[in-house]
Amino acid sequence: MTEEREVVVTGIGAVTPFGVGVNALWDALISGRSAIKPIGSFDAAPYPCRIAGEIADYESTLPAQEAARLDRGALFAIDAARQALADAGLPITQENAIQVGLAVGCARPGETTVWEGQQAFREQGSDSMRAGYIARTLPNAPASQTARALGVRGPALAVAAGGASGNVAIDAASSMIRSGEVQVAFAVGVDAPITPPALAAFCAMGVLTTRNDDPATACRPFDADADGFSLSEGAAALLLEDEALARDRGARVYARLSGSANVTEPAAQPLSPREAGRAMQASLRRPGLLQQEIDYFCAYAPGTPELDRMETDAIKRIFGELTASKLTISAPKSMLGHSLGASGVIDAIICLKAIEHGVIPPTINLERPADGCDLDYTPGRAVTQPVQHAMSYAYGFGGHHVALCFSAP
Repeated sequence: MTEEREVVVTGIGAVTPFGVGVNALWDALISGRSAIKPIGSFDAAPYPCRIAGEIADYESTLPAQEAARLDRGALFAIDAARQALADAGLPITQENAIQVGLAVGCARPGETTVWEGQQAFREQGSDSMRAGYIARTLPNAPASQTARALGVRGPALAVAAGGASGNVAIDAASSMIRSGEVQVAFAVGVDAPITPPALAAFCAMGVLTTRNDDPATACRPFDADADGFSLSEGAAALLLEDEALARDRGARVYARLSGSANVTEPAAQPLSPREAGRAMQASLRRPGLLQQEIDYFCAYAPGTPELDRMETDAIKRIFGELTASKLTISAPKSMLGHSLGASGVIDAIICLKAIEHGVIPPTINLERPADGCDLDYTPGRAVTQPVQHAMSYAYGFGGHHVALCFSAP
């Protein structure tokens, strides 16, 4: 029986509304800044929600002719993955490329291209369609195009699990390494969902905030006045390695991915803290961690009252009332909005940076906690404290509950 490998993170990258690069993301978060602004890419006046976390003036690192053939989300994914590769200092060559895998989590692949294609077809008919349209909108497009841009020749997986897509990508990429299938794997989360049809669809679900007059205070996880989230766009990437390889080559290690768990809620069952707690508990099992050893919990917390309360109840259920009351929690979506598939990998990066720097970013806009939301959510300002073990959790529409544990190297 092959012994499972330990998995470590040696590279990180991000493209977010705060700018290109992890430093831009981290500096904004620990400062408590909001990325949410009025939508500028189209006229959002007719919509109940008219704000979002857009990436303004984005320029791809690819040559212009090549970039023009790809969807906006795929460009984000490639950029973030290239950053992670450079950060890890691990060149991909013809010799080692077969030992490199990739998993990309994306909730709505090809969103921008689909919208542009719909417009062109409505205005020009069948002659508006181009041969590259299908390649840009296939569910596997972000994964296959990122793999091609990086030179990856191992497995390249496309995963979709709603808002938990990024977490599932990390779980899948780490499984490739643990099993010995590859030595290195990228985990990427990405979405570019800010288009008129997507905005209308999310508005119809009743999950988006209508606090348009003050965008910076619109996203209010755990707050009594929370009325939903704002959409956001971007990508984030981790480079995962077999720990033995990383140590042998003298790589800088951010943390170990010490535990992960992916569970599914029965379709007929309403949102349940029991199922969310099951994922949290299972993620502790492999590293053999006790609940009280978790120093930081990076919450999914989109700012929808039902989900925020469910996550709080799940934490109490698994950690126990006393331990949960001492746990430091924060909600990055209060500043970033919900970037769907990208959000889970962004949260992972936040866990890594918290371990590295001993700083936990705040939950902004939390002024009056909602009923039942009575834990320490780090309101208002970042706090400084040592972090040895951090957990992140995500929920995806359809019943996906995914939890990850990161531990100091």
